[in-house]
Amino acid sequence: MTESSLANRVAVATGAASGIGFTVAKALAEACAKVVLPDVREEAGRQSAAALHDCGLDVRSFSADASREDDILQLLQLLLPGFGHDVRSGVLMTSVTCRPTTSWTSKKFL
Repeated sequence: MTESSLANRVAVATGAASGIGFTVAKALAEACAKVVLPDVREEAGRQSAAALHDCGLDVRSFSADASREDDILQLLQLLLPGFGHDVRSGVLMTSVTCRPTTSWTSKKFL
């Protein structure tokens, strides 16, 4: 079997506490990605991460509101120590519909 192109890459799957986001997060983790599940529903995110972790998958939950730049910046700052990888070579999948409450300046984390 060949190694997945996602092996050891960090994948951030927003809205992954349930539904499509959860399904995509599971698929990313099954493809050997290290997956972070940020969600505004902290307890639901924690339960989803635990269910995937119980299947032997490398996942972590994080309480975050994808519409808040500060939450996303904090998430990115926590990823490096948590996974030890450059998140810019990873995957971002968003499964939330939101209207940002601030103007984003992506140069802050690129």
